[in-house]
Amino acid sequence: MPTVEIKTETKQTVTMRLTGAEICDLLRGQARAIPATARVYINIPGGGDYSSTRLDVDVDVPVIVTWTEVVEADG
Repeated sequence: MPTVEIKTETKQTVTMRLTGAEICDLLRGQARAIPATARVYINIPGGGDYSSTRLDVDVDVPVIVTWTEVVEADG
Protein backbone atom coordinates (compact mmCIF):
# COMPACT_ATOMS: atom_id res chain seq x y z
CA MET A 1 0.00 0.00 0.00
CA PRO A 2 1.48 3.48 -0.94
CA THR A 3 2.40 5.94 1.79
CA VAL A 4 0.47 9.21 1.74
CA GLU A 5 2.19 12.30 3.12
CA ILE A 6 0.07 15.28 4.11
CA LYS A 7 1.60 18.72 4.72
CA THR A 8 -0.02 21.93 5.83
CA GLU A 9 1.40 25.12 4.34
CA THR A 10 0.52 28.53 5.75
CA LYS A 11 1.39 31.81 4.04
CA GLN A 12 1.53 35.09 5.88
CA THR A 13 1.71 38.59 4.41
CA VAL A 14 3.67 41.13 6.43
CA THR A 15 3.32 44.85 5.70
CA MET A 16 5.53 47.60 7.08
CA ARG A 17 4.37 51.21 6.85
CA LEU A 18 7.37 53.48 7.28
CA THR A 19 7.54 57.23 7.68
CA GLY A 20 10.33 59.21 6.06
CA ALA A 21 12.07 59.46 9.45
CA GLU A 22 11.87 55.67 9.89
CA ILE A 23 13.39 55.10 6.43
CA CYS A 24 16.26 57.45 7.33
CA ASP A 25 16.75 55.62 10.64
CA LEU A 26 17.01 52.31 8.76
CA LEU A 27 19.60 53.78 6.40
CA ARG A 28 21.56 55.18 9.34
CA GLY A 29 21.56 51.69 10.83
CA GLN A 30 23.43 50.59 7.70
CA ALA A 31 26.26 53.06 8.46
CA ARG A 32 24.95 55.70 6.07
CA ALA A 33 25.65 59.30 7.08
CA ILE A 34 22.09 60.62 6.77
CA PRO A 35 21.51 63.94 8.59
CA ALA A 36 18.34 64.74 10.55
CA THR A 37 17.39 67.25 7.82
CA ALA A 38 17.00 64.50 5.20
CA ARG A 39 13.64 64.18 3.45
CA VAL A 40 12.14 61.13 1.76
CA TYR A 41 9.83 61.28 -1.24
CA ILE A 42 8.58 59.37 -4.28
CA ASN A 43 7.95 60.94 -7.69
CA ILE A 44 4.48 60.03 -8.91
CA PRO A 45 4.51 59.04 -12.59
CA GLY A 46 2.79 61.55 -14.88
CA GLY A 47 0.17 60.98 -17.52
CA GLY A 48 -2.56 59.32 -15.51
CA ASP A 49 -4.79 59.33 -12.47
CA TYR A 50 -2.80 57.73 -9.65
CA SER A 51 -5.37 58.54 -6.94
CA SER A 52 -5.49 55.71 -4.38
CA THR A 53 -3.05 53.67 -6.47
CA ARG A 54 -0.40 51.59 -4.74
CA LEU A 55 2.91 52.25 -6.48
CA ASP A 56 5.46 49.46 -6.76
CA VAL A 57 8.74 50.96 -5.56
CA ASP A 58 11.45 49.72 -7.89
CA VAL A 59 13.84 51.09 -10.50
CA ASP A 60 11.05 53.03 -12.26
CA VAL A 61 9.55 54.53 -9.06
CA PRO A 62 12.38 54.68 -6.51
CA VAL A 63 12.27 56.07 -2.99
CA ILE A 64 14.37 59.24 -3.00
CA VAL A 65 16.27 60.42 0.09
CA THR A 66 17.69 63.93 -0.18
CA TRP A 67 19.33 66.58 1.99
CA THR A 68 21.36 69.76 1.63
CA GLU A 69 24.92 70.04 2.83
CA VAL A 70 26.77 73.29 3.42
CA VAL A 71 30.44 73.13 2.49
CA GLU A 72 32.58 75.97 3.77
CA ALA A 73 35.90 76.90 2.25
CA ASP A 74 38.56 79.27 3.55
CA GLY A 75 39.28 82.32 1.47
